[in-house]
Amino acid sequence: MDVGIEVPAIPGMDRQMRELIDFCRRMDLDFININELEFSETNSMNLLGRGFTIKNDVESGAKGSAEMAIEMVREYSEFPVHYCSARFKDSVQLKNRLKRRARNIARPIDVVTKDGTIIRGIIEVDNVYEAKSRLLSVGLKEEMIHMNIPRKRLEVPPWILPDLKKKVNYEMYEVEEYPTWDALEVERLKI
Repeated sequence: MDVGIEVPAIPGMDRQMRELIDFCRRMDLDFININELEFSETNSMNLLGRGFTIKNDVESGAKGSAEMAIEMVREYSEFPVHYCSARFKDSVQLKNRLKRRARNIARPIDVVTKDGTIIRGIIEVDNVYEAKSRLLSVGLKEEMIHMNIPRKRLEVPPWILPDLKKKVNYEMYEVEEYPTWDALEVERLKI
């Protein structure tokens, strides 16, 4: 197991950061990760009250934080000092959250992608009850059909759609969705 410390790069605290890095070296730790100080909904008023400003309208990092972290990385080339920008951290954490959630909510009839989205076979119909009965009558098993009544669709394993299309005449799609409460659709392929 590697042991290290992860801290934000707080502009104006260069001396304290150097002391912390020196402490890590003396304690024989394996690394220190320095994260860009980031404005969020929960800390923005506190950071503004302490005189910090956001670096621009697009990114959430604090002005001067990235520069301070990069300076530490350059200065301590003989010790593993790593820098993680707010943008990179957000993208990695979001992707990891999506993957975790997809694995937790996926049913046996779903396919989880490497990006953390879910691929489903869907059949869009006006009457999901009638359509489900029809699918059962052509040999589909009960556990392979999920009724999504609010969205007026049946969800089935995507890998069975081509064979199913030969047996019933419904609008069928393979859809890729985020594993979120609203199941935001990323892509749709008509079968």
